[in-house]
Amino acid sequence: MKEAVSALICAATVHFLSQRSGGLKVSRSHRVLRKDRYKTPIHSSKLGHFLNALSAPEIPWLNQVLGVQTPASNAPVTTITAGDRLIQRIKEYSITREDVIRGEGGELIELRASKGDHGEPRGKLQNYEDTDQTRAWRRQMQEINRFLMKAELSLEGAVGTDICDRRLRRVFNNGDFEQGGRLYGGFWQPMSKAERFRHLRIDGKPVIELDYGQVATRILYGRSGLEPPEGDLYEIEGKAYPRDGMKKVLNALLYAAKPLTTWPRDTVDLFRNPVSRKHPPFKEVKDALIEKHSQISSSFETGEGMRIMFLESQILIDVLETLRSEDITALPIHDAILVAKGHEPLAQKVMEDSFLKVTGVTAKVSLEDQA
Repeated sequence: MKEAVSALICAATVHFLSQRSGGLKVSRSHRVLRKDRYKTPIHSSKLGHFLNALSAPEIPWLNQVLGVQTPASNAPVTTITAGDRLIQRIKEYSITREDVIRGEGGELIELRASKGDHGEPRGKLQNYEDTDQTRAWRRQMQEINRFLMKAELSLEGAVGTDICDRRLRRVFNNGDFEQGGRLYGGFWQPMSKAERFRHLRIDGKPVIELDYGQVATRILYGRSGLEPPEGDLYEIEGKAYPRDGMKKVLNALLYAAKPLTTWPRDTVDLFRNPVSRKHPPFKEVKDALIEKHSQISSSFETGEGMRIMFLESQILIDVLETLRSEDITALPIHDAILVAKGHEPLAQKVMEDSFLKVTGVTAKVSLEDQA
């Protein structure tokens, strides 16, 4: 009860302080509110009771406008806004969005179904039974999120971004806890690279981005007990193929679950001659990559990419945990991290050590900043 009421008050407070129009939309339907690990504390089965109590005339913490059932709606949607008493308290205590404690409610370990599982569309959240492993992952995410909530993060000259939105969750794919596992969430992830460099500060300092290079291919070599070839893994000797295009085609081969016969999406134009507008046959490019990586090509077009991504996510978690033990804030962006300027030497070493520990091969780590 306490968690649900607190979540309602906090959500209404943030909505009021954000000066957004309309209100928070929720359903009071018991069918919608049935037990589900992915429901937030607001989605309590007693939501209607809490809303009625909090919006009573004698204690107007909230306002609610009941939804109306229509033929097009699955369930009526109720609109919630801050009530007079809540607004009075917000102003009286000069509460800001940063003062609203973000709880740990909501599932931090998500499992998403693959296309075709039980007729569900790709990406639909899938319920699961907890194991020692999922509990350990959840505790790990809770610790990471607690650390990030205390971090000194700021945005210089940027508006409309909620810097309290720091909650990360781990997302697994295809109904399999050995596929995917990347971290999603955090206000910095939707920002463009240019915006991060221009506005984001950690401990009052500009940020440096450290990025794993050729990560999926290097992981596959390591998982196979092999050392990757020297040089650029996307380059074909004697051919002037565009690097960006080769990277996209090679990654497509790693993630495809069946043989590719045509250009992957958004790749063919990268290979076009700017004058003649001609491009090499896809089979030629594909065969060149298979020949270059013949030692691991048996894993191409078998759907191994999501299992490789799982190892990538394990590496990133290890990096975050190691840097946290050094009291260094690192913000993850899939296979990269952001750290405050000055911490890049240690962060690079940690990234290299974590990669070697998980894969058995060395990493390629690049650094980039605003300069």
